[in-house]
Amino acid sequence: MINTLYIHAGSHKTGSTSIQRFLRLNEDSLREDGIATPGLKGILKPTPDLNNYGLFPQAFHALARVRQPIALISRENFSWVDDINKLLELRDVLYQYAHKVKIIFYLRRQDSLAISQKQEGTKWFDCSIAYGHEPTALPGELSSVARRYLDFESKISMWAKVFAKDNMILRVFEPEHLVECDVVKDFCHVLGLETDYYQFPEKANESLGRISQLFLHQSHPAFADGSMARHRLIRAVRDFDKRVTDEQKLLPGRQQAVEFYQQFKAANGRLNQDYQLTEREYLFNDDFSHYPETGNGEILSLTQVNEIYADLFADFSFVDSHEESDYKRRQSAKLRDIAMSLPAACHDQKVQLLTLALQLNPNGHFIRKQLTQLTTRTMVEQ
Repeated sequence: MINTLYIHAGSHKTGSTSIQRFLRLNEDSLREDGIATPGLKGILKPTPDLNNYGLFPQAFHALARVRQPIALISRENFSWVDDINKLLELRDVLYQYAHKVKIIFYLRRQDSLAISQKQEGTKWFDCSIAYGHEPTALPGELSSVARRYLDFESKISMWAKVFAKDNMILRVFEPEHLVECDVVKDFCHVLGLETDYYQFPEKANESLGRISQLFLHQSHPAFADGSMARHRLIRAVRDFDKRVTDEQKLLPGRQQAVEFYQQFKAANGRLNQDYQLTEREYLFNDDFSHYPETGNGEILSLTQVNEIYADLFADFSFVDSHEESDYKRRQSAKLRDIAMSLPAACHDQKVQLLTLALQLNPNGHFIRKQLTQLTTRTMVEQ
């Protein structure tokens, strides 16, 4: 039986991807040092309404095969669980395999966390549902899902009721509170690991630029969460973002950020008083100087959107000339597949995407046929 089982529950956008890469990179070394990182699949799955996560106890059976005294599960999706009955079920499952269970949370100031999560909403359904798709860095109004997620006092209190306060390990996601200002090294410190003996991954999960975020928010109605079209579009935008220079990040105005944070400040203070995490009264620093006076969100014009679509699939400046033809055909096929997976109601988007696809591959007979049918239908309807 496992002596101590650590559950790294998040939160999102607090270096979780880097931590998970570190664990994969050092899996063998950690095992030799008595720490197992079992690859449990399907332990959490979204509920049908996509507003929460359900627990699958049978997915934890692999813990019975662990022979090391310490085991670690890292899943930031645990942060979305806000039903105490699900946590009680989780506790009962985990204590079948471990004598002790400890819960690790990294906490990030809510304005900063919400900005990062809203950006993630351009790519992942849970953040999409929680924060919406306004063309802004922060939502104008918080959904109940997002409000519960960002209420650290209530969240930590609920987990502590189930697993006991002494088993809660809370870390503040600010450079001055992390070991060597690094979340992975801080995580090693929590586990009592000597960092000199392990490999460290490169920085992960870089954020998208402002234009890419606005484009994905604005395209959301035509490319629904979970659809193959959305998946393909996101993949193309990630490539676009890497090659298009956009140093600007999507940010709110300073006063908007202050007001957003204000609604959580008192609860943060009570949490800090309870756990004595920092010397600050309200847990986090109160520096908002990195925000501009005015936010830079906006609705992109149709011309801007068309230009981005064209750039997504027609910028070949980084491709060798001998590879260009094959690359264009591949991108044309991607664009064609996205267009064909859209519902019939998205007529204009279909025409737009197929037109670009045909420009990339003028010999695309199927593309030409579909485009002709769509444009003919438009003429008849008019």
